[in-house]
Formats: sequence, structure tokens, C-alpha cells
Amino acid sequence: MRIIFFTLVIFFIVITATLLAINDPGYVLFVRPPWSVEISLSFFIIAAILFIILVFVSGYITYRAWIIPKQVDHWRRNRRFQKSRQALTNGLINLAEADWLQAEANLISDIRGSDFPLAHYLGAAFASQLQNNPEKRDEFIQQALKECPENSFTISMMQAQLQQQAGQFEQALAILTDLKSQRPEHIPTLIQLANVHKAMGDWPSLATLTRELQSKHNVSTEQLVNQESLAYMGLLAAPLPQEGENILNHVWSSIPQNLQQRPGIVAAYCRQLMSQQRFEEAEKTLRRSLNENWHESLVRLYGQMKLGDISLQLKQCDKWLADHPDSIGLLNSYAHLRLLQGELEIALTHLKRAAHLGYDAQTQSLMAQVLEMQGEPGEALQLYRQTMELGTRN
Repeated sequence: MRIIFFTLVIFFIVITATLLAINDPGYVLFVRPPWSVEISLSFFIIAAILFIILVFVSGYITYRAWIIPKQVDHWRRNRRFQKSRQALTNGLINLAEADWLQAEANLISDIRGSDFPLAHYLGAAFASQLQNNPEKRDEFIQQALKECPENSFTISMMQAQLQQQAGQFEQALAILTDLKSQRPEHIPTLIQLANVHKAMGDWPSLATLTRELQSKHNVSTEQLVNQESLAYMGLLAAPLPQEGENILNHVWSSIPQNLQQRPGIVAAYCRQLMSQQRFEEAEKTLRRSLNENWHESLVRLYGQMKLGDISLQLKQCDKWLADHPDSIGLLNSYAHLRLLQGELEIALTHLKRAAHLGYDAQTQSLMAQVLEMQGEPGEALQLYRQTMELGTRN
């Protein structure tokens, strides 16, 4: 509609100008002594318009000829960008579909046209890792470091995580230690470092690092607390020299009070006490812990101790049975102590009660021992087999 309107307007102007030129053509005089040129006004106007159009067209052609190479280059770069973006998308889809080989192929194609090559290299490194190809994985990591040096910290973090997944803990430890020196306050690095210490069984370093995370950085998650507990359990379970009493006391005193109440730590400490023949201290520690916080694993350990006077343990178990009559661990420990005393019938009675409460391998094993001592090897053998089957299933 607009085109028709403007066409009519132009047509009207041309007709009007033509009529005026016929009635009053006018003239234009150019004088340069001794010459003079006179032309009609209408011819001058037409010539001027044609000249302006010619200048405009020439300028436009020159401008287009000048910018065409840039436009072609821009088109090529945009085309490469679109191809690399599509390759990245396809590679990520392949990763989600667990097609590691195709994912790697897509991710490393058209990297040069990408505005985010880091994603390509790290994705390809991850795909190589899942193909159990650490050499190729490291090649992609090194290429990422070369192409994106400004992201070296991020790339190294990714490399350390991949090395942990591959079981290369020493290499991961070296990288994370270096990253910690670069950013001592970077919490994810410290957490990854704690995971490596845990995997390597470096309990002193793990204990130190978890304390640092909680005290200096105010990081306190259930996972971190569990790792700290595991560190102290590892320290307590470590082999000690024959005269390692002072070492054990020092380790125990270094454990925070809140963790000294954890069943796993208490059990590890008491086992070490028992290995040093310090049964009275172990009994006292277990008794205090069970009175404060009942736990089945600790009461089972209580029945495995051999005090000089077993009657003291039996009296304590009698007290606990009044409060915990349905504790399978307590019934087993009580039966075991009675078994050591040679009181087979009492032991068997409590074991049957424990068996009634639930199927338990320790109960079955103790019952088999009692039956064997009572001269019933057939039933004892059957219970031993059931115990082995239970252990296999678990």
C-alpha cells in the first residue's frame, strides 16, 4: 500500500514539473568570460538528479566492495561458531546417553570456531576418562591449559577430580596441594584434599584438615564430621609399638570431646586398649559410653573383653538387661560371658531369646559353640552353615 502511495506521489510531482516546464521552461546561465552556457532549467534539474544518483550508486558500490571481505569473514566465523556450538550440544547429549566414544568425537570437532573451548576440552577429557584412557584424558587437559591459561585453576581442579575417580590419588594430591598454596581459602579444594587423604589412609593429615575446615572456615557438614571421625578411627586403629601407651593416650586426648562419644571412635579406642592388655580401662570406657549413649556395636565389644573377674562384667550386663531386655547385642555378650564361665544352659537360654528377636550371625555362631560343647555336633554344624550363608549374603 505504501509503495503504491509513494509511486502516485512521485508520478504527481513529475507531471506537475513537466507542465510547469512546458509553460515556463526557464533557463540556467553559466558565465565564465569569455564564455557563457545557457541551458533549460528542466534539463539542468534532470542532469543534477542523474548526477546525484550516479554519485550515490558509485559510492554504494565502492562501500560494498570494501566491506564484502569483512562480511564474508564474519559469515565464515559465524558459521564455524554455529557448527562448534552444535558439536558441543551433541557431545553433551552423547555424554548424557553414555556414548563416550561419540561424545569425545563431537566435543573435539570444530573447537577452533568455539567461543568456549574450555567446555569442549573438559568434556572430552571426561569422556576419555570414562573410556579408561587416562593418557588421552591428560592430553585434553594439557590442551585446555594451553588454550585457556586464564582458567588454569578450574582445569586443575577438574584434573584432580578425574584422577581421584581413576584411583590416581598421589597425582591428585600433588595437584590439590599446589592449588591449596594458590588459594588457601578455597573450600572446594580443601574438601577434595580431605577426600584424597581419606582415600590414601593418611589419617593425621585428614584429621588436621577437617579441624582446619571447621575452625578457620566454619564448614561443618555431616560428611565432614564423618570424615573427621574416620580420621580419628584410623589413627586409633593404626599399629602401635609394644610400649605405645603414651601414643594412644595422646591420640585420644587430641580428639574433640563431641567425637569421643561416637561409637566408632569409642570402639577403635577400646580395641587398641585391649590390644595393650589394658582391659580395665577399656571396660570403664565402654561402660561409661553405653550408660550415656546405648549402641549395639559397643555392647557386643563389651562381651568380648576378658577381665580378670568376669563376674563384674556379668553384674553390669544384668543391670543393662533390666533397661534393654530386647538388645540382641547385649544378650549375645551376656551369653558369651556365661559360656566362658561354663554355664552352657544359661548361655543357650539367652541365645534362644536373641534368636527369637532377630536373625543374627553372632547369635548363630555362639549357639553352635554351645551345642558343640553339649555334644550335639549335628545341630552345631547346621548352625555353622547357616552362619556362613548369612555372612555370604551380607
